Amino acid sequence: MAQPDPFESATKQVNDACDVLGITDQGIRDYLIMPNRFLRLKVPVKMDNGAIRVFTGFRCQHNNDRGPYKGGIRYFDPEGGVKYMEREVMALSSWMTWKCA
Repeated sequence: MAQPDPFESATKQVNDACDVLGITDQGIRDYLIMPNRFLRLKVPVKMDNGAIRVFTGFRCQHNNDRGPYKGGIRYFDPEGGVKYMEREVMALSSWMTWKCA
């Protein structure tokens, strides 16, 4: 069974709030939904046994109109699903924007 997409959940929540507030302009909705920046990087780590493992790091900066960027930082073990983790980091940064606004 596939995991639910957390960024789709965050997007639905923003769209539902826009419906309640009467925001119909799709440009405004897109601005509220999409992050300002998304950074993905590789971090090589030398393990205790001497082996080198490469981990992926993510930083998502959703919106800083109401204050500093918050949330959306994760380091990831490459044995999982990278795409899911990207979407999760995007959702976390979006939720932090609304929580701190």
